[in-house]
Amino acid sequence: MKKTEKFNTTKQTTATPSKQNNRQKKWVRNSLFCFLVSIALLGATWALWQFNETHFSKGTTINGVDCSWSTVESAYEKLNQQLKERTITFNFTNHNCKYPNSTFDLKIDSTKELEQFLYNQKHGNKEKNFITTEFTLDENKLKSVMKSMSEFDISKMKHPQNAYMALNAENLLTIVPEVMGNYIEFDKAYKLALENLKAGLTIIDFSLIMDSEPEITSHALISSVDDINCILKTSITFNINDDCSLTLDKSVMKDWLVKDSNGNYTIDIDSNIPSFVQLLSEKSANSTVYFDFESTNAGTVRVPAKNLSINEEAEIELIKSELGSCSSHTHTPIYNISIGDNYVEIDKTRQHVWLYKNGQCVVDTDCVTGNASTHDTPRGYFFLSYKALNVTLRGRGYASPVTYWMPFNGGIGLHDATWRSAFGGNIYLTNGSHGCINLPKSAAKEIYDNIDKSMPIIVYSSN
Repeated sequence: MKKTEKFNTTKQTTATPSKQNNRQKKWVRNSLFCFLVSIALLGATWALWQFNETHFSKGTTINGVDCSWSTVESAYEKLNQQLKERTITFNFTNHNCKYPNSTFDLKIDSTKELEQFLYNQKHGNKEKNFITTEFTLDENKLKSVMKSMSEFDISKMKHPQNAYMALNAENLLTIVPEVMGNYIEFDKAYKLALENLKAGLTIIDFSLIMDSEPEITSHALISSVDDINCILKTSITFNINDDCSLTLDKSVMKDWLVKDSNGNYTIDIDSNIPSFVQLLSEKSANSTVYFDFESTNAGTVRVPAKNLSINEEAEIELIKSELGSCSSHTHTPIYNISIGDNYVEIDKTRQHVWLYKNGQCVVDTDCVTGNASTHDTPRGYFFLSYKALNVTLRGRGYASPVTYWMPFNGGIGLHDATWRSAFGGNIYLTNGSHGCINLPKSAAKEIYDNIDKSMPIIVYSSN
Protein backbone atom coordinates (compact mmCIF):
# COMPACT_ATOMS: atom_id res chain seq x y z
CA MET A 1 0.00 0.00 0.00
CA LYS A 2 2.73 2.41 0.80
CA LYS A 3 4.49 1.76 -2.49
CA THR A 4 1.38 2.41 -4.39
CA GLU A 5 0.85 5.81 -2.73
CA LYS A 6 4.36 6.85 -3.53
CA PHE A 7 3.92 5.99 -7.18
CA ASN A 8 0.79 8.00 -7.46
CA THR A 9 2.27 11.00 -5.81
CA THR A 10 5.22 11.02 -8.10
CA LYS A 11 3.09 10.82 -11.24
CA GLN A 12 0.91 13.69 -10.15
CA THR A 13 3.84 15.96 -9.42
CA THR A 14 5.41 15.56 -12.85
CA ALA A 15 2.11 16.55 -14.72
CA THR A 16 1.40 19.88 -12.96
CA PRO A 17 4.24 22.10 -14.37
CA SER A 18 3.21 21.42 -17.92
CA LYS A 19 -0.33 22.51 -17.46
CA GLN A 20 0.72 25.59 -15.67
CA ASN A 21 3.06 26.48 -18.46
CA ASN A 22 0.33 26.19 -21.01
CA ARG A 23 -1.97 28.34 -18.99
CA GLN A 24 0.71 30.93 -18.69
CA LYS A 25 1.30 31.04 -22.40
CA LYS A 26 -2.37 31.36 -23.09
CA TRP A 27 -2.67 34.21 -20.65
CA VAL A 28 0.28 36.00 -22.21
CA ARG A 29 -1.22 35.60 -25.63
CA ASN A 30 -4.56 36.86 -24.47
CA SER A 31 -3.02 39.76 -22.63
CA LEU A 32 -0.94 40.70 -25.62
CA PHE A 33 -3.99 40.57 -27.83
CA CYS A 34 -5.98 42.69 -25.49
CA PHE A 35 -3.10 45.11 -25.22
CA LEU A 36 -2.77 45.39 -28.96
CA VAL A 37 -6.52 45.84 -29.35
CA SER A 38 -6.49 48.53 -26.70
CA ILE A 39 -3.63 50.27 -28.42
CA ALA A 40 -5.50 50.07 -31.73
CA LEU A 41 -8.67 51.40 -30.16
CA LEU A 42 -6.80 54.21 -28.47
CA GLY A 43 -5.10 55.08 -31.75
CA ALA A 44 -8.37 55.02 -33.64
CA THR A 45 -10.03 57.13 -30.96
CA TRP A 46 -7.20 59.62 -30.99
CA ALA A 47 -7.23 59.72 -34.79
CA LEU A 48 -11.00 60.21 -34.81
CA TRP A 49 -10.73 62.94 -32.17
CA GLN A 50 -7.92 64.58 -34.09
CA PHE A 51 -9.95 64.47 -37.33
CA ASN A 52 -12.99 65.91 -35.60
CA GLU A 53 -10.94 68.70 -34.06
CA THR A 54 -9.32 69.73 -37.34
CA HIS A 55 -12.28 69.34 -39.69
CA PHE A 56 -15.60 71.17 -39.94
CA SER A 57 -18.66 69.12 -39.10
CA LYS A 58 -20.99 67.66 -41.66
CA GLY A 59 -23.47 70.26 -42.99
CA THR A 60 -21.14 73.22 -42.33
CA THR A 61 -21.51 76.11 -44.81
CA ILE A 62 -19.30 79.17 -45.04
CA ASN A 63 -20.53 82.02 -47.24
CA GLY A 64 -23.12 79.56 -48.55
CA VAL A 65 -20.43 77.06 -49.67
CA ASP A 66 -20.57 73.48 -48.34
CA CYS A 67 -17.44 72.90 -46.26
CA SER A 68 -18.41 69.58 -44.68
CA TRP A 69 -15.36 67.60 -43.42
CA SER A 70 -13.01 70.34 -44.68
CA THR A 71 -9.96 71.52 -42.81
CA VAL A 72 -9.36 75.22 -42.36
CA GLU A 73 -6.84 75.16 -45.23
CA SER A 74 -9.05 73.22 -47.62
CA ALA A 75 -12.06 75.40 -46.76
CA TYR A 76 -9.93 78.49 -47.38
CA GLU A 77 -8.94 77.19 -50.82
CA LYS A 78 -12.51 76.15 -51.65
CA LEU A 79 -13.93 79.54 -50.66
CA ASN A 80 -11.36 81.50 -52.63
CA GLN A 81 -11.91 79.26 -55.63
CA GLN A 82 -15.60 80.00 -55.39
CA LEU A 83 -14.84 83.74 -55.19
CA LYS A 84 -12.74 83.54 -58.35
CA GLU A 85 -15.77 82.27 -60.22
CA ARG A 86 -18.00 85.10 -59.07
CA THR A 87 -18.73 88.36 -60.92
CA ILE A 88 -18.42 91.85 -59.43
CA THR A 89 -21.45 93.96 -60.42
CA PHE A 90 -21.63 97.75 -60.31
CA ASN A 91 -25.27 98.90 -60.33
CA PHE A 92 -26.31 102.32 -61.59
CA THR A 93 -29.82 103.75 -61.93
CA ASN A 94 -30.70 102.24 -65.31
CA HIS A 95 -27.90 99.80 -66.04
CA ASN A 96 -25.03 97.83 -64.54
CA CYS A 97 -21.43 96.92 -65.31
CA LYS A 98 -19.98 93.47 -64.61
CA TYR A 99 -16.36 92.45 -64.02
CA PRO A 100 -14.81 89.03 -63.33
CA ASN A 101 -13.43 88.70 -59.82
CA SER A 102 -9.95 88.24 -61.28
CA THR A 103 -10.06 91.94 -62.18
CA PHE A 104 -9.80 92.92 -58.54
CA ASP A 105 -8.42 89.68 -57.02
CA LEU A 106 -11.03 89.58 -54.28
CA LYS A 107 -10.31 86.85 -51.73
CA ILE A 108 -10.68 85.97 -48.08
CA ASP A 109 -8.08 87.93 -46.18
CA SER A 110 -6.64 85.01 -44.14
CA THR A 111 -7.55 81.77 -42.37
CA LYS A 112 -7.95 83.61 -39.09
CA GLU A 113 -11.76 83.83 -39.28
CA LEU A 114 -12.01 80.21 -40.44
CA GLU A 115 -9.92 79.06 -37.49
CA GLN A 116 -12.23 80.95 -35.15
CA PHE A 117 -15.25 79.38 -36.83
CA LEU A 118 -13.81 75.91 -36.31
CA TYR A 119 -12.97 76.62 -32.68
CA ASN A 120 -16.47 77.91 -32.01
CA GLN A 121 -17.99 74.88 -33.65
CA LYS A 122 -15.94 72.43 -31.59
CA HIS A 123 -16.04 74.25 -28.27
CA GLY A 124 -19.00 76.55 -28.52
CA ASN A 125 -22.56 76.36 -29.73
CA LYS A 126 -22.02 73.83 -32.51
CA GLU A 127 -23.01 76.39 -35.14
CA LYS A 128 -22.79 75.20 -38.73
CA ASN A 129 -23.46 78.30 -40.85
CA PHE A 130 -20.82 81.02 -41.05
CA ILE A 131 -20.20 84.21 -43.00
CA THR A 132 -16.75 85.66 -43.39
CA THR A 133 -16.44 89.43 -43.11
CA GLU A 134 -12.80 90.07 -43.84
CA PHE A 135 -11.73 90.15 -47.48
CA THR A 136 -8.85 91.65 -49.35
CA LEU A 137 -8.51 92.91 -52.92
CA ASP A 138 -6.25 94.90 -55.23
CA GLU A 139 -7.30 98.41 -54.18
CA ASN A 140 -5.19 100.16 -56.82
CA LYS A 141 -6.79 98.08 -59.55
CA LEU A 142 -10.25 98.91 -58.20
CA LYS A 143 -9.53 102.65 -58.30
CA SER A 144 -7.96 102.39 -61.75
CA VAL A 145 -10.95 100.54 -63.22
CA MET A 146 -13.45 102.92 -61.66
CA LYS A 147 -11.62 105.99 -62.97
CA SER A 148 -11.73 104.56 -66.46
CA MET A 149 -15.49 104.09 -66.38
CA SER A 150 -17.61 106.60 -68.31
CA GLU A 151 -20.10 106.62 -65.41
CA PHE A 152 -17.50 108.49 -63.36
CA ASP A 153 -16.48 110.90 -66.14
CA ILE A 154 -17.22 114.32 -64.65
CA SER A 155 -17.84 115.79 -68.11
CA LYS A 156 -20.72 113.37 -68.61
CA MET A 157 -22.32 113.95 -65.24
CA LYS A 158 -25.13 116.34 -64.46
CA HIS A 159 -26.98 117.31 -61.35
CA PRO A 160 -30.78 116.85 -61.35
CA GLN A 161 -32.88 119.88 -62.27
CA ASN A 162 -36.24 120.61 -60.70
CA ALA A 163 -39.38 120.98 -62.78
CA TYR A 164 -40.59 124.56 -62.84
CA MET A 165 -43.34 126.78 -64.20
CA ALA A 166 -42.99 129.13 -67.15
CA LEU A 167 -45.29 131.76 -68.64
CA ASN A 168 -45.94 131.14 -72.33
CA ALA A 169 -46.84 133.55 -75.12
CA GLU A 170 -50.54 133.01 -74.41
CA ASN A 171 -50.08 134.29 -70.84
CA LEU A 172 -50.71 130.83 -69.40
CA LEU A 173 -48.43 128.72 -67.23
CA THR A 174 -46.72 125.62 -68.55
CA ILE A 175 -44.49 123.08 -66.80
CA VAL A 176 -40.86 122.69 -67.82
CA PRO A 177 -40.17 119.03 -66.90
CA GLU A 178 -37.56 117.95 -64.38
CA VAL A 179 -34.20 116.58 -65.55
CA MET A 180 -32.88 113.44 -63.90
CA GLY A 181 -29.29 113.60 -62.72
CA ASN A 182 -26.43 111.09 -62.79
CA TYR A 183 -23.87 112.86 -60.63
CA ILE A 184 -21.73 110.63 -58.42
CA GLU A 185 -18.88 111.98 -56.33
CA PHE A 186 -15.93 109.69 -57.14
CA ASP A 187 -14.41 109.57 -53.65
CA LYS A 188 -17.73 108.50 -52.17
CA ALA A 189 -18.18 105.90 -54.90
CA TYR A 190 -14.71 104.46 -54.36
CA LYS A 191 -15.24 104.32 -50.60
CA LEU A 192 -18.59 102.53 -51.08
CA ALA A 193 -17.09 99.97 -53.46
CA LEU A 194 -14.08 99.33 -51.24
CA GLU A 195 -16.14 98.90 -48.07
CA ASN A 196 -18.61 96.56 -49.79
CA LEU A 197 -15.94 94.40 -51.43
CA LYS A 198 -13.94 94.13 -48.21
CA ALA A 199 -17.14 92.89 -46.60
CA GLY A 200 -17.49 90.23 -49.31
CA LEU A 201 -20.35 91.91 -51.15
CA THR A 202 -20.03 91.55 -54.90
CA ILE A 203 -22.96 93.76 -55.93
CA ILE A 204 -22.23 97.48 -55.45
CA ASP A 205 -25.23 99.79 -55.80
CA PHE A 206 -23.95 103.24 -56.79
CA SER A 207 -27.51 104.53 -57.24
CA LEU A 208 -27.57 104.83 -53.44
CA ILE A 209 -25.17 107.76 -53.60
CA MET A 210 -26.12 109.10 -57.03
CA ASP A 211 -27.57 112.61 -57.11
CA SER A 212 -30.33 111.73 -59.55
CA GLU A 213 -33.72 112.67 -58.15
CA PRO A 214 -34.94 116.28 -58.45
CA GLU A 215 -36.70 117.75 -55.44
CA ILE A 216 -39.62 119.08 -57.51
CA THR A 217 -41.25 116.93 -60.20
CA SER A 218 -43.73 117.82 -62.93
CA HIS A 219 -46.37 115.78 -61.14
CA ALA A 220 -45.99 117.93 -58.03
CA LEU A 221 -46.71 121.10 -60.04
CA ILE A 222 -49.71 119.94 -62.05
CA SER A 223 -52.33 120.87 -59.46
CA SER A 224 -50.90 124.35 -58.85
CA VAL A 225 -50.53 125.09 -62.57
CA ASP A 226 -54.08 123.91 -63.28
CA ASP A 227 -55.48 126.06 -60.48
CA ILE A 228 -53.60 129.18 -61.61
CA ASN A 229 -54.46 128.62 -65.28
CA CYS A 230 -58.14 128.29 -64.38
CA ILE A 231 -57.88 131.75 -62.85
CA LEU A 232 -56.00 133.13 -65.86
CA LYS A 233 -58.53 131.61 -68.25
CA THR A 234 -61.38 133.37 -66.48
CA SER A 235 -62.60 136.54 -68.20
CA ILE A 236 -64.85 139.06 -66.45
CA THR A 237 -66.12 142.01 -68.50
CA PHE A 238 -67.79 145.02 -66.87
CA ASN A 239 -69.99 146.98 -69.26
CA ILE A 240 -69.87 150.49 -67.88
CA ASN A 241 -71.93 151.99 -70.71
CA ASP A 242 -72.48 151.53 -74.44
CA ASP A 243 -69.07 152.96 -75.26
CA CYS A 244 -66.97 151.81 -72.33
CA SER A 245 -66.14 148.49 -70.73
CA LEU A 246 -63.35 147.06 -68.61
CA THR A 247 -62.21 143.43 -68.80
CA LEU A 248 -60.29 141.41 -66.25
CA ASP A 249 -58.51 138.56 -68.03
CA LYS A 250 -55.10 136.94 -68.37
CA SER A 251 -53.63 139.99 -70.10
CA VAL A 252 -54.19 141.81 -66.80
CA MET A 253 -53.68 138.95 -64.36
CA LYS A 254 -50.32 137.89 -65.82
CA ASP A 255 -48.94 140.84 -63.87
CA TRP A 256 -50.42 139.37 -60.71
CA LEU A 257 -48.14 136.34 -60.91
CA VAL A 258 -45.36 136.13 -58.34
CA LYS A 259 -42.29 134.07 -59.18
CA ASP A 260 -40.21 132.49 -56.42
CA SER A 261 -36.53 131.53 -56.37
CA ASN A 262 -37.32 128.05 -57.76
CA GLY A 263 -39.06 129.48 -60.82
CA ASN A 264 -42.52 128.60 -59.57
CA TYR A 265 -45.51 130.94 -59.56
CA THR A 266 -48.32 131.92 -57.29
CA ILE A 267 -51.01 134.45 -58.13
CA ASP A 268 -51.58 137.33 -55.75
CA ILE A 269 -55.33 137.85 -55.92
CA ASP A 270 -55.92 139.52 -52.58
CA SER A 271 -53.53 142.41 -53.26
CA ASN A 272 -54.53 143.04 -56.88
CA ILE A 273 -58.32 142.72 -57.02
CA PRO A 274 -58.83 145.90 -54.94
CA SER A 275 -56.58 147.81 -57.35
CA PHE A 276 -58.60 146.54 -60.31
CA VAL A 277 -61.87 147.52 -58.62
CA GLN A 278 -60.45 150.98 -57.95
CA LEU A 279 -59.70 151.30 -61.68
CA LEU A 280 -63.25 150.18 -62.44
CA SER A 281 -64.53 152.81 -60.04
CA GLU A 282 -62.50 155.54 -61.74
CA LYS A 283 -63.73 154.55 -65.21
CA SER A 284 -67.32 154.45 -64.00
CA ALA A 285 -67.19 157.76 -62.12
CA ASN A 286 -68.42 160.00 -64.97
CA SER A 287 -70.55 157.43 -66.72
CA THR A 288 -74.31 157.41 -66.93
CA VAL A 289 -75.90 154.10 -66.02
CA TYR A 290 -79.50 152.97 -65.96
CA PHE A 291 -81.30 151.01 -63.32
CA ASP A 292 -84.85 149.72 -62.97
CA PHE A 293 -87.16 151.47 -60.56
CA GLU A 294 -90.61 150.31 -59.49
CA SER A 295 -92.61 153.54 -59.81
CA THR A 296 -95.87 154.44 -58.15
CA ASN A 297 -98.70 153.14 -60.34
CA ALA A 298 -96.63 153.22 -63.54
CA GLY A 299 -94.69 149.95 -63.39
CA THR A 300 -90.97 149.59 -63.93
CA VAL A 301 -89.15 152.58 -65.38
CA ARG A 302 -85.55 153.05 -66.46
CA VAL A 303 -83.74 155.73 -64.51
CA PRO A 304 -80.37 157.20 -65.50
CA ALA A 305 -77.75 157.78 -62.81
CA LYS A 306 -74.47 159.60 -62.98
CA ASN A 307 -71.46 160.05 -60.72
CA LEU A 308 -72.31 156.92 -58.79
CA SER A 309 -69.72 155.20 -56.63
CA ILE A 310 -68.88 151.54 -57.02
CA ASN A 311 -69.76 149.13 -54.25
CA GLU A 312 -66.15 148.02 -54.01
CA GLU A 313 -66.64 145.38 -51.35
CA ALA A 314 -69.38 143.68 -53.38
CA GLU A 315 -67.29 143.87 -56.57
CA ILE A 316 -64.31 142.25 -54.83
CA GLU A 317 -66.45 139.38 -53.58
CA LEU A 318 -68.04 138.93 -57.02
CA ILE A 319 -64.67 138.76 -58.76
CA LYS A 320 -63.28 136.30 -56.20
CA SER A 321 -66.33 134.06 -56.64
CA GLU A 322 -65.87 133.89 -60.42
CA LEU A 323 -62.09 133.64 -60.71
CA GLY A 324 -61.04 130.05 -61.30
CA SER A 325 -64.14 129.14 -63.28
CA CYS A 326 -62.22 128.98 -66.60
CA SER A 327 -65.16 130.76 -68.23
CA SER A 328 -66.31 134.19 -69.37
CA HIS A 329 -68.67 136.46 -67.43
CA THR A 330 -70.30 139.79 -68.22
CA HIS A 331 -71.66 142.29 -65.68
CA THR A 332 -72.52 145.88 -65.17
CA PRO A 333 -70.66 147.39 -62.23
CA ILE A 334 -72.30 147.07 -58.86
CA TYR A 335 -73.13 150.67 -58.00
CA ASN A 336 -74.14 152.03 -54.65
CA ILE A 337 -77.79 152.40 -55.61
CA SER A 338 -80.16 151.80 -52.77
CA ILE A 339 -83.79 152.88 -52.76
CA GLY A 340 -85.07 151.31 -49.59
CA ASP A 341 -88.23 152.49 -47.84
CA ASN A 342 -87.37 156.21 -47.70
CA TYR A 343 -87.20 158.18 -50.95
CA VAL A 344 -88.65 160.99 -53.07
CA GLU A 345 -90.17 160.05 -56.43
CA ILE A 346 -90.70 162.63 -59.20
CA ASP A 347 -92.44 161.68 -62.47
CA LYS A 348 -92.07 164.38 -65.13
CA THR A 349 -94.68 162.78 -67.37
CA ARG A 350 -97.40 162.79 -64.72
CA GLN A 351 -96.03 165.97 -63.09
CA HIS A 352 -96.28 164.42 -59.69
CA VAL A 353 -94.19 164.02 -56.52
CA TRP A 354 -94.40 161.33 -53.82
CA LEU A 355 -92.38 161.08 -50.63
CA TYR A 356 -92.17 157.69 -48.94
CA LYS A 357 -91.05 157.27 -45.37
CA ASN A 358 -90.69 153.84 -43.78
CA GLY A 359 -92.49 152.48 -46.81
CA GLN A 360 -95.52 154.74 -46.32
CA CYS A 361 -96.45 157.58 -48.66
CA VAL A 362 -96.51 160.79 -46.59
CA VAL A 363 -96.57 163.31 -49.48
CA ASP A 364 -98.56 162.93 -52.70
CA THR A 365 -98.72 166.15 -54.74
CA ASP A 366 -98.80 167.63 -58.21
CA CYS A 367 -95.83 169.71 -59.32
CA VAL A 368 -94.40 171.70 -62.22
CA THR A 369 -90.99 170.67 -63.58
CA GLY A 370 -88.66 172.52 -65.93
CA ASN A 371 -89.93 173.95 -69.16
CA ALA A 372 -89.80 171.01 -71.54
CA SER A 373 -88.34 172.93 -74.49
CA THR A 374 -85.84 175.19 -72.73
CA HIS A 375 -85.12 174.08 -69.15
CA ASP A 376 -86.07 170.42 -69.02
CA THR A 377 -85.48 168.89 -65.56
CA PRO A 378 -82.78 166.18 -65.86
CA ARG A 379 -83.80 162.65 -65.02
CA GLY A 380 -81.62 160.79 -62.55
CA TYR A 381 -80.78 159.48 -59.13
CA PHE A 382 -79.84 162.19 -56.66
CA PHE A 383 -79.52 163.08 -53.00
CA LEU A 384 -80.37 166.25 -51.10
CA SER A 385 -77.43 168.66 -50.99
CA TYR A 386 -78.87 170.66 -48.08
CA LYS A 387 -82.12 172.39 -47.16
CA ALA A 388 -82.76 176.00 -46.16
CA LEU A 389 -85.60 178.35 -45.25
CA ASN A 390 -86.46 181.73 -46.79
CA VAL A 391 -84.09 181.78 -49.75
CA THR A 392 -84.25 184.00 -52.87
CA LEU A 393 -83.50 182.00 -56.01
CA ARG A 394 -81.74 184.12 -58.59
CA GLY A 395 -81.02 183.54 -62.24
CA ARG A 396 -80.84 185.42 -65.51
CA GLY A 397 -83.84 187.70 -65.52
CA TYR A 398 -85.47 186.49 -62.31
CA ALA A 399 -85.27 186.54 -58.50
CA SER A 400 -87.80 184.32 -56.76
CA PRO A 401 -88.16 184.27 -52.96
CA VAL A 402 -89.10 180.83 -51.57
CA THR A 403 -89.77 179.60 -48.06
CA TYR A 404 -88.57 176.01 -48.48
CA TRP A 405 -85.45 175.35 -50.54
CA MET A 406 -84.14 171.77 -51.11
CA PRO A 407 -81.44 171.56 -53.86
CA PHE A 408 -80.35 168.10 -55.11
CA ASN A 409 -78.71 168.62 -58.54
CA GLY A 410 -76.57 171.71 -58.56
CA GLY A 411 -78.98 174.65 -58.80
CA ILE A 412 -81.99 172.41 -59.34
CA GLY A 413 -84.11 171.59 -56.33
CA LEU A 414 -87.54 171.25 -54.76
CA HIS A 415 -89.23 174.45 -53.51
CA ASP A 416 -92.55 176.13 -52.97
CA ALA A 417 -93.88 178.33 -55.84
CA THR A 418 -96.47 180.65 -54.39
CA TRP A 419 -96.66 182.61 -57.66
CA ARG A 420 -98.37 179.65 -59.28
CA SER A 421 -102.05 179.01 -58.90
CA ALA A 422 -102.04 175.56 -60.54
CA PHE A 423 -99.75 172.52 -60.63
CA GLY A 424 -99.64 169.33 -62.65
CA GLY A 425 -101.10 168.68 -66.06
CA ASN A 426 -99.19 169.99 -69.08
CA ILE A 427 -98.10 173.33 -67.61
CA TYR A 428 -94.44 172.28 -67.88
CA LEU A 429 -94.67 171.98 -71.66
CA THR A 430 -95.02 175.75 -72.17
CA ASN A 431 -94.76 177.40 -68.77
CA GLY A 432 -92.42 175.22 -66.83
CA SER A 433 -89.74 176.23 -64.36
CA HIS A 434 -86.07 176.92 -64.97
CA GLY A 435 -85.49 173.27 -64.07
CA CYS A 436 -86.62 173.16 -60.42
CA ILE A 437 -89.57 171.21 -59.03
CA ASN A 438 -92.25 173.79 -58.22
CA LEU A 439 -94.58 172.71 -55.40
CA PRO A 440 -97.62 173.96 -53.53
CA LYS A 441 -96.38 175.57 -50.31
CA SER A 442 -98.10 173.06 -48.04
CA ALA A 443 -96.58 170.15 -49.94
CA ALA A 444 -93.17 171.83 -49.91
CA LYS A 445 -93.42 172.17 -46.12
CA GLU A 446 -94.29 168.46 -45.72
CA ILE A 447 -91.38 167.44 -47.88
CA TYR A 448 -89.05 169.86 -46.08
CA ASP A 449 -90.06 168.42 -42.72
CA ASN A 450 -89.45 164.79 -43.78
CA ILE A 451 -86.56 164.81 -46.26
CA ASP A 452 -82.91 164.29 -45.29
CA LYS A 453 -79.60 163.64 -47.06
CA SER A 454 -79.99 159.88 -46.86
CA MET A 455 -83.11 159.84 -49.04
CA PRO A 456 -82.64 159.11 -52.74
CA ILE A 457 -84.47 161.49 -55.09
CA ILE A 458 -85.52 159.64 -58.25
CA VAL A 459 -86.51 161.75 -61.27
CA TYR A 460 -87.92 159.90 -64.29
CA SER A 461 -90.37 160.08 -67.18
CA SER A 462 -92.93 157.30 -67.08
CA ASN A 463 -93.76 157.60 -70.78
